[in-house]
Amino acid sequence: MKYAVIPKIMAVIRITVVIACLYTPLRTSLLFLSEQIAVDNCLDLGGSFNITTMTCDFEHSSPYIPFVDRHSRLLRATGWSIVIGLTLVAATYCIPTTPKCGHDHDHD
Repeated sequence: MKYAVIPKIMAVIRITVVIACLYTPLRTSLLFLSEQIAVDNCLDLGGSFNITTMTCDFEHSSPYIPFVDRHSRLLRATGWSIVIGLTLVAATYCIPTTPKCGHDHDHD
């Protein structure tokens, strides 16, 4: 009877890891969107957005630095999080939580 708890614990662990794996892509998306909104607002006001200081500069033109160049580690971690999360989701639905040996021990 004590082994009946193991599948429940494994399910909780899988769900927790999936949620943790979804956190990084969500955080990266929010960071990207917030930066894009700040840049867009600055350009709408006629300024040049300085990405290194995250300020709108009305006197000097600032160079454009792509998001991927500024946050390469975060994007790499996001990619791995998505792969691990999708693998765990697939494993949760494709791998049975109770072992099936092919014969019944109750009739021995």
